[in-house]
Amino acid sequence: MKKRTGCGDGNAWLTGVADIDVSMTGERSFTVVIRQSSGQCTEKTFSLPVMLYRGVFRAGETYHPGDTVTWGGSLWHCNSMTEDKPGEAHSSAWTLAAKRGRDAGGGK
Repeated sequence: MKKRTGCGDGNAWLTGVADIDVSMTGERSFTVVIRQSSGQCTEKTFSLPVMLYRGVFRAGETYHPGDTVTWGGSLWHCNSMTEDKPGEAHSSAWTLAAKRGRDAGGGK
């Protein structure tokens, strides 16, 4: 016997969540599938701008929010999709994450 929820027009029936499946579908993309006890499924895909190191900056490559690159000895974090070089005055696409340190002395 189904329980009435008491909300809406009085015809709503209480159903529960039978299963939740979360899977990684890309480097930053995830898919969530929720299966109700009634058999109905809902699927949603989303992305998170998690930090991914892309190596030394390469001109002509498109970088996405969350990408990090090394350029000029420093680590840069990408804020918005761009092909701009990190540190360019006109670009707000990059933020300096870790500044290059000083070169070592002569070993004296």
